[in-house]
Amino acid sequence: MSRAVPASLRAAAATLGLAVMLTATACRGLDDVSTPTADVPDTAALGVLPESLTDSPTLPPPPPPPDTEVAVPTTTPSTTGGPVGTPFADALGGDRLLFIGDGTLASAAPDNDQLLCDALSVFGWQAEIDAFEGPADLGYVSAVLDLRLRPEAGLDWDAVVLWVANEVPPLGLAPNDLAALIDTTAERIAPRLLVVYTLTETDSARADLNAVIREAATRHPNVGIVEFAEQAGAADEVLLDDGVRLASDGLKRLPLITASAFGEAPIGLDGGCLEPGVDTGRDD
Repeated sequence: MSRAVPASLRAAAATLGLAVMLTATACRGLDDVSTPTADVPDTAALGVLPESLTDSPTLPPPPPPPDTEVAVPTTTPSTTGGPVGTPFADALGGDRLLFIGDGTLASAAPDNDQLLCDALSVFGWQAEIDAFEGPADLGYVSAVLDLRLRPEAGLDWDAVVLWVANEVPPLGLAPNDLAALIDTTAERIAPRLLVVYTLTETDSARADLNAVIREAATRHPNVGIVEFAEQAGAADEVLLDDGVRLASDGLKRLPLITASAFGEAPIGLDGGCLEPGVDTGRDD
């Protein structure tokens, strides 16, 4: 997909006026998008991008990287002044994003013909989404990173994006487990940026999990957050009745919020949706 975004629209990444640009350039079905109830703020916390998963029954051995795939330099996030301001592009040296998540992210993955990756591509990002329609715990996230973060083999990322803990009990993560997942992942991928989405709040348990996410961003200089909880709207607008998968409005608001947070990729290459690099390997 071409990055020929008009100059007058490049600044739109900081606002929800991005909806108009995405409709005109790339994203199918955003012409009737509902505007989120809150504006996208000028700042947001940083975190990690997720990767898409296939339907194969087992995690495959690491695939050899393509001949054209080379390690991408990453940047050390600033440790001064709190969260890195949006767009996140200002804190990154390249355009490669790895998304890892659970059923909420899976509902927006390319194999469901959704718009998240297309929206990022408009702004020059190369995004891979590995998401499992089920709980994404520390073991799952670590397994994805084992396969897809291999800088010694030329497979590297500028940021990792997590959207986890959306599953409802008894499959959901407890607050201490979520804190351990973020801590372990942030330390493992440093100095790369780890971006974490907050959760749409359906009850007090989700509010407690969001408190964990926000607190983690104060303890790790390479962790930040995308405030999906505050920007996307009420749960009955954003989620289906199962409380996990994104409803129509949620699927439309997610790419706008995400593209606004990341802005335009810092290097002059075309963006694109990368093929999922990991099979779920999970039947539970």
